[in-house]
Amino acid sequence: MIMNEDNAGFVKGVYPFGKVNKIAKKKNQGMLLSAISIDKGLKNGDETILAVLVELKPDVKVEIPDCVADLLKQYADVMPPELPKKLPPRRDIDHKIELMPGTVAPAQAPYRMAPKELAELRKQLNELLDAGLIQPSKAPYGAPCKDQLC
Repeated sequence: MIMNEDNAGFVKGVYPFGKVNKIAKKKNQGMLLSAISIDKGLKNGDETILAVLVELKPDVKVEIPDCVADLLKQYADVMPPELPKKLPPRRDIDHKIELMPGTVAPAQAPYRMAPKELAELRKQLNELLDAGLIQPSKAPYGAPCKDQLC
């Protein structure tokens, strides 16, 4: 769960959540996924795979655990090696969010971001807009930007 450019890939071993924070503080490097942020999603000791997207350098070798390799093989038909550069064809039904009669859209301010994060978000959103993969919303409300795209 602790990664940086030098050790990108999968973390071997099982770490109880209490130890994850101690390991991160001891090493004081890389990125930490807080145990609190994922604790709600874990139940009864089920096998859990955490994934982080990182840009790998050509000379970096990553060893993929067997359980992940099996999963990738099982779903190879829906996980292409490269994502398409355009949207799929239009479907008969368009998805839209309808509010129940008499309700008001929730109001919430956008999440604050560091200047570098905001610049990266804007850059990636502009790339997606230019590629035609997203479009400006016409909804009378929006969602605070929580997910980091970088």
